[in-house]
Amino acid sequence: MQKKQKGIIIIIGSFFLGLFLTSLYNLHICQSRGVFCGDILGEMIGQTLGFFSLAALLPVIILSFMKEEVYERWWKFAKKYLIISAILIVITPSTSSGMLGGLGAGGGYDREGMIWFLTGLFFVISVILIPVKAWQLRNTSSKK
Repeated sequence: MQKKQKGIIIIIGSFFLGLFLTSLYNLHICQSRGVFCGDILGEMIGQTLGFFSLAALLPVIILSFMKEEVYERWWKFAKKYLIISAILIVITPSTSSGMLGGLGAGGGYDREGMIWFLTGLFFVISVILIPVKAWQLRNTSSKK
């Protein structure tokens, strides 16, 4: 199986794992929405997996029609970005300390807002990076 096909399978599996983790309370696996079940498994891990897998699905589908080198370069970016994002999500408080959350009125982003922001940024960077890298590789291969 090719790396690209494995990537699509991993992303789809990650989405369903994230969906499962955010639904532990509703599925009656967790007795309460406490710190471990609600905050750590549901919000920190489940939402992050769910949102990032959705954001990565379209770029990986696009990459499945491109050269392997473009996929490899995007994958290098994705690994570094996901590690940095995971650290930022872990250190972000689970709730905002002020009114109006991330709007600058007495508080900053909460964890969910940070997940949304980082996911959106990941998607935008991916959509820009893929054609740029494909164009660069095409130009370097045509000059040879």
